[in-house]
Amino acid sequence: MLFLVGTSVSAQETHTLESAKLELKENISLYVYTKYGKDIKADRLLATIMCESGFKSIQSKVPSKTGPNGREDSWGIAQIHLPSHPTISRQQALDPAFSIRWMIEQWVQGNQEHWTCYRDLY
Repeated sequence: MLFLVGTSVSAQETHTLESAKLELKENISLYVYTKYGKDIKADRLLATIMCESGFKSIQSKVPSKTGPNGREDSWGIAQIHLPSHPTISRQQALDPAFSIRWMIEQWVQGNQEHWTCYRDLY
């Protein structure tokens, strides 16, 4: 067994999680290539999501005096910054399927640099 911060995870659970990550990466790659004929490096997209939100549909944790709840006005697993994208509602940003599709579209357009974690990681 592996031990992580007071929680034990079996080898089977670890294998299942790794298999799910690989399947998600392959599905994103296939979707992007089929729809756009491009490769956006799905592993980098997933690493950016993990860094930005931990795959949780949440509000940003970055402090901001002007944002709601004293935090930056970015939402969802893709951390969509609503003031920069006024046509997107908070509800849309919090929808994981919408967020991932929107983020993929941004990456296809070459806008990876909009994510702080992407800039920090790559």
